[in-house]
Formats: sequence, structure tokens, C-alpha cells
Amino acid sequence: MLTIKLNAPHDESGNPQRLWLLISGDSGGVIDVIDEGYSGYAARPKRVAEGPEISVTQAEYRGWIRYGESIGGRRAPDKDYDVR
Repeated sequence: MLTIKLNAPHDESGNPQRLWLLISGDSGGVIDVIDEGYSGYAARPKRVAEGPEISVTQAEYRGWIRYGESIGGRRAPDKDYDVR
């Protein structure tokens, strides 16, 4: 598994807009979307390879948040992944 961090500009209230995409090592598809919030790197699942950081627009960020919600993505780092 691999993570890709997406960074959007702060919202109008100054809140950070960053998230992690968790990519399957087998299929290459997105299997989770994790909103970083104020957790920073602690939001990234442990034992998962760190990938690139990519700058995105606020609209792209919101699109990934919606996609994450549609697949049951997490807004907090409350579980780990079996990377075997």
C-alpha cells in the first residue's frame, strides 16, 4: 500500500484542507480517503509507505472528501491497516 497526500489551500476560515489517499498495492485503486484535519502526519496510517504530496484545488479536495464518504472513508486515524 501507498499513501498520496493532497494539499489544497486553506479554506476561508483558515482551516487546513489536506487529506491522504490510501492506494492498494494490488489494484492501484483508492481504498480509503483520510481527512488529515489538524492531525498532521499522525493521520497517515502506520506501516504504509509514504508517497508523494500533490497540490490540488479546493474543488478537487472537496471531490475527494465526497468520494471518501461514498466508500466509507475516515475523517480520523482510528484504525490501522494490515499490509501483508
